[in-house]
Amino acid sequence: MIEKKAIPMFVGPRKAEWRASARVMKPDIVEHPRNALPLLAFDPGQTTGWSLIVLPRKGLDGKDIFSSNFETLLLNRLEWRHGQINCEHEDFGAREMMKLCEKWPNAAVLVEDFILRANRNEMTRNLLSPVRVTAKLEHYLWRVGRQMILQQPSMAKTTVTDDRLKIWNCYVPGQPHARDADRHILTYIRRCYGPQGVSARLAAWPYAYEVKVDSGRKGKEVKGVVREGVSVVSK
Repeated sequence: MIEKKAIPMFVGPRKAEWRASARVMKPDIVEHPRNALPLLAFDPGQTTGWSLIVLPRKGLDGKDIFSSNFETLLLNRLEWRHGQINCEHEDFGAREMMKLCEKWPNAAVLVEDFILRANRNEMTRNLLSPVRVTAKLEHYLWRVGRQMILQQPSMAKTTVTDDRLKIWNCYVPGQPHARDADRHILTYIRRCYGPQGVSARLAAWPYAYEVKVDSGRKGKEVKGVVREGVSVVSK
């Protein structure tokens, strides 16, 4: 059984705090071992769920962490926490998401993609809140030279059900949006396994999994990164 649990957190201001949020200092940067594999996931919307997991590059046996089984990988994690952000005021909410990215500058940023379905009957402004919040975050990441990895919501919900979360001892009651971000984290980790997971690992942590390719020039090496099969937003 897996004994560790995500640390529940909540980020959300009262309306009176929105104006003051512009004066909030930058968060302290969290440092992990140089070869750690941090992954930060967002489930954007009026209430945005987020989840942060940090994996070691290698397991206790000295082998790549993805050579161990899924349950062992979760037991070996260095950190895992999650929470929710009140994005009723979208600028404030987007800024809180950016602050999390600043706090973990080496983390791969995974975001639930948004596709408008034909059977959606909702006609309120809130329907496109995920699009607007994601766009603000995407622009920030572009400005600082980081990438956004997109993942389909259906993939996470079918891969990581509540029953599976409970089996893995990863189900935390309450904060359903944070739990959805956990689903994306665990889904992406499962996508990193095996030969088919090479592109997913490279997209998330190129500094750890980049492949050095001989350019043919004497004394010069070119680093090539393959990202086929993973939707990566990069401009």
